[in-house]
Amino acid sequence: MLEIMKKAMLAGIGALTLSEQKARAIIDELVEQGKISSEEGEKLVKELMEKAEASKKEIEAKIGEQAREWADKIGYVKRAEFEALEKRVADLEARLASITPDSGDGG
Repeated sequence: MLEIMKKAMLAGIGALTLSEQKARAIIDELVEQGKISSEEGEKLVKELMEKAEASKKEIEAKIGEQAREWADKIGYVKRAEFEALEKRVADLEARLASITPDSGDGG
C-alpha cells in the first residue's frame, strides 16, 4: 500500500516537473517571438511554479488523508502505540511474577 502511494506521489511530482519544463519552453518561445517581455515571462513562470507547488501540496494532503482512511479501515496500529502496549504487558507480567501465591492448604 505504501509503495502504491509513493508511486502516485512521484508520478504527480513528475507531472509537475514536466509541466514546468513545458511552461518554460512555451514562455521562452513567446519571449523570442516578442509577444511578451523577458520580465513578463519570468513573472509568469514564477506564478505557474507557485500554483504548481500549491497543487503538489494539495495532492500530498489528499494522499495522506487517503492513507489514514485506509489505515483506519484495515485496523493499522502505529508502532508507538504497539510499543506502548508491549511495555504495559511486560510491566503487568512482571507484577504478576512478583506476586507469590498463598501457601495455604491448597484449596
